[in-house]
Amino acid sequence: MDQINILVTDDEREIADLLEIYLVSDGYRVWKAYSAKEGLEILQEHDIQLAILDIMMPEMDGIEMCRQIRKFSNIPVIFLSAMSADLDKILGLGCGADDYVTKPFSMAVLLRRIEVLLKRAENTDSRFYYSGALAYDFDGKQLRKDGQEVKLTATEIRLLEAFLAHRN
Repeated sequence: MDQINILVTDDEREIADLLEIYLVSDGYRVWKAYSAKEGLEILQEHDIQLAILDIMMPEMDGIEMCRQIRKFSNIPVIFLSAMSADLDKILGLGCGADDYVTKPFSMAVLLRRIEVLLKRAENTDSRFYYSGALAYDFDGKQLRKDGQEVKLTATEIRLLEAFLAHRN
């Protein structure tokens, strides 16, 4: 199986670096971003399978970043935040996140949550393909780029599905 790519977006470099150490030692490839804008660029350019986002970031917060992600991707999103009030968690989950972990946190618990979300995504998204800005729905025969539908002919659909079935 290919290595799983995880995006960590947190303006606190120490937290991002700590997460990277643990995630890499657990076998994941980590992409780090220190702002929501930088994180969105990484998501558009790379095949990311899961995102871990801080909420409190300058310019664009994690809630808005999650909303932007949901316009083009259904990857699992985990909020990792110091904001621990129930209202904060409700807001985070309501914008499309799959999980919400409060700081300080147990790395063992976070790793298990990542594992569960990736397994769930693997089982439920087998009829979908995501890569950066592209999302393809095999059942609906629909390709989206940056959330916008791309019209394809029947021949283009057959070619796309053939390429996706034989990615190497």
